[in-house]
This record gives sequence, structure tokens and C-alpha cells, in this order.
Amino acid sequence: MTETELNALLAGITPANEAARAAAHAHWASLAKPLGGLGRLETMLEDAAALTGSAELDLSRRVVVVLCADNGVVAQGVSQTGQEVTRAVAENLAMRRTSVCQMARTAHCDVLPVDMGMAGEPVPGVRSCRIAAGTADFTKGPAMSRAEAVQAVGEGIALARELAEDGYRLIATGEMGIGNTTTSSAVAAVLLGQPVELMTGRGAGLSDEGLARKVDAICRGILKNEPDPEDPLDVLSKLGGFDIAGCAASFWAGRWPGCRCWQMVYQRGGRAVRRAAVPGGGKGCVCKPLLGRACRAHRAGSTGQGTHHYGGAASGRGHRRGGQHPAVGYGAGRIRRVLLLCGGRHCAVYAPMLTLVLGGAASGKSEYAESLVLRTTGPRYYLATMQVWDAECAARVEKHRKMRAAKQFVTVECPLHLDNVRLPARGTALLEDLGNLAANELYDPAGAGENAAKAILHGLESLAAQCENLIVVSNEVFSGGADYAGDTGRYLLALAQVNNAFAARADAVVRVVCGIPVYYKGVEK
Repeated sequence: MTETELNALLAGITPANEAARAAAHAHWASLAKPLGGLGRLETMLEDAAALTGSAELDLSRRVVVVLCADNGVVAQGVSQTGQEVTRAVAENLAMRRTSVCQMARTAHCDVLPVDMGMAGEPVPGVRSCRIAAGTADFTKGPAMSRAEAVQAVGEGIALARELAEDGYRLIATGEMGIGNTTTSSAVAAVLLGQPVELMTGRGAGLSDEGLARKVDAICRGILKNEPDPEDPLDVLSKLGGFDIAGCAASFWAGRWPGCRCWQMVYQRGGRAVRRAAVPGGGKGCVCKPLLGRACRAHRAGSTGQGTHHYGGAASGRGHRRGGQHPAVGYGAGRIRRVLLLCGGRHCAVYAPMLTLVLGGAASGKSEYAESLVLRTTGPRYYLATMQVWDAECAARVEKHRKMRAAKQFVTVECPLHLDNVRLPARGTALLEDLGNLAANELYDPAGAGENAAKAILHGLESLAAQCENLIVVSNEVFSGGADYAGDTGRYLLALAQVNNAFAARADAVVRVVCGIPVYYKGVEK
């Protein structure tokens, strides 16, 4: 497949079928059960209806496609084992001896191991879609050529189409290969515009030293190759793996008319990519050349974090070298968060609108934030962070609950551990406020303590993935100076870190002064 042929395929993607989604929702609502009682299972099936174009889902034939590939960056000591383990696992997949095979058997699901580019000789019993015998070490140069990236995507598309023609209606994809959490973390860091340190995990259990080598290798690879976040194929070819390319292509299984195949993509990638991914860039589209025009996303600039900053080709910002580089941030045009479920001829991308509302005490910030929520349609959630210490607090909380209920808010208590919050359906969430949450996480024995800022930011990312809109209220800090001693200074610094990080990712940042909103980023809608 050539890049021109790939782009021609992309032109045929249509938006998700909202009529089918509505029909599926109506079906669930008509059953004798509490509304939304099955939680995210219902919304996932509604997504499947929208993506396949029919509320009548057929998931009778299922297959797990395991895409196997080796990664040259393993030479940098980013993993606990060598590439020989990739081959050993592939052999066990072929003999149905792995944990995935056991789980698939229980779920009456077939397993198809695929060689996208393993080192060494082909493995008997493993389907060959081999591009090359592993990628190159991306700290020395590009992991693969652009043509090889397109070829890998083409192989994935052809494979997924073949499975759909064979009657499979649910395709689960995954990847296997030593070093793949390094490549996926690198790709995700660039496309999502996130610090490398935040996007990189321990993989199969790296030590602190091993994790430091892994982060260092990714940072060096980014600085060496200067991938363009506006061009996902460029990012994929310079930092990715053949397995990632195949996973991206799996979204295409039902590209042609009449197909009713639904795909769910799960990629490990350290912390990099959880449920469905492949973000990107382009004018108004998340996945310019990989997924096309049916996607929507919000875009904004960033100042980056850490010692090294990389602005990307479109940002007008270069990078500076020298010193250590524990984290790398990315500039204008990045896509911050994308959750994707794709199948049939449809693709649906959720890119929530993020708004940060700041202000001093009694500034009117809470009232203004609430007014933004009241302009939206769909479910409304009020995430309350106040801890109840006594009867007076309890009475105050109950009073506010009743006031919010009259405005069709569903109150969710979350004084700690924001990442544990699960919303029953996508809608608009108002978090009130970061000041309380930071204090709770910092000082409560059950909180995150010194890791309060990091824990809150992880929680905000988790929450954003569940929302159409996320509006966050916070207190402005250090406006009266920065000379605060002891715990006060520690608390204000933690809150400032959260404010700064969320503001960089937000679509809109507004400060309320005497009830008057002043926008520093974005515009009032």
C-alpha cells in the first residue's frame, strides 16, 4: 500500500451513526432495571451501535489478534529481557499456552498471533505480516522508514478486512514484543503532548535505574528524530513499532459497506495508552493520515515541562539542549486526550472541552463555573471535594445537594482519590474545587501526601476521559507574594503545580474578578 492509497481509504470514513446510538440507548432504558444500572457496559454497547450503524449487535464470533514485533531500542537497556523472549512468547501463542489464550478460551474467543516484524526466523504457527526483522534503535535514528510505516498500516488493514470477511464480529487487538512499552510511551508522549516521565511506566517491572534509562532513551530518541506531532505517520516511523502500526490499522476492519465488525483496541504501553488510542493532529482532525476526517478534537498550545522542551514543527518553538531531561513537553497543535472506539465505517473520538476557572475568595468563580455547566445539555455532575467533619458540615453539604438537584446536577462526593470516580454516562462535570482536593490529598492520612499534585493530575485525566466537558474550579495562589513558610508554602506549591499543568492542557482558562470573567485562554461560549 502506498501513502496515496492510504489517504484515499481515509476519505471514506463517515461519522458515528447517532441514530443507532440513540436506538441502543432507548433499548437499555426500556428494560426493567435502574437507568444506567449497568454503567459503562451500556455506554460501550451504545458506542458499538453508533460505530457499526446498527443497534442490533452480533458479537457471536470473536478473535484476539496479537501483533508481535521487536524493537531496536531494547539495545538501550529499557527492558529486563532481550529480544529472544519475543520469539519464545510467540511460540507459546502458536501453541495456545499463554494467559491470553486461556482467557480467550474461557470467553469462546479465537486467538491469532501475527508476526509484524520479529527478529530472527519466522515462527511456525504465527501468521506472517512481516515488514522487517524488527525496527531500528530510535535513539540512533528513525525506528523505520515512512514507507515501512505505511506498509505496516496496510498489512493491518488487510488482515482486519480478511477477519471481518471470515465472519468475525468482534476483534480485540493487542501487541507483544520486548521494548514495546518504550515505543508506545514515546509515541503517546508526542501525540498527546504529555511529559515523557508522566507517560512512561515500569513495563514488566523495571527498577528505578531501569526506569530512568527508559525515560532517558525516549527523551534522546525524541530529540534525535524531532518527530512532528502534526503528522502521526512521522511520529510512528521515527519512534513507533510495527505492532503499533498494525494496531492502528485494525480500526479499519469494517471500512467497506455492509460490514458489522466492531473493534476494541487495548494497548499496554506502560501508562501510555490504555483503552483505545491513536491520536494525532491535522486541521480539525485527530488522526490525519491514520484515521481521517470523521474525528473531532480540541487543540491548544503548551509550554512543556522539564529541562528539554520540544515545540514541534508547527509551534514555532525549537528545543534547547544540555543537562538532564526527565520530562519533555510539546507545543502548539497537540491533542491532549483522545479515547477512541472504532469499527465498521465509523469512528468516534471523544475529546472533552476542558475549562479552568480561577479566582480569589468570594470572587464569584463558583457561580460563574456553574453558569457554564447550565449552558450545556446532557447529564450534569457536581464533583464535591469538601470533607464532612461534623454535623454542621453535614447540614451544609445536604443543603447544597438539594440546591444542585434542582438544577439537575448529580452530586458525586470525591474528597480523595479522584481517579476512582466513575461517571455513569458522558456529560458535563464540574469539579469544586482543586483547593479542597489538594489539601485533602496532602494532609489526609489516606491521601497521596507528597505526591498530591501528581495524583490529582492523574485523576483529572481519568475524569476527562469520561466527560464531554470538564469544568474545574480552583483558587489563585501566590498573587500576594511567594514568601510562605512551612506547610502553607508546601500546600500552595502543590496547588500551583496542579493549576499550571491543567491550565496548559485546558481549552479555556478564565479568572473571575469581582464576578467578571477575564479569559486568558480560549473564549467564552
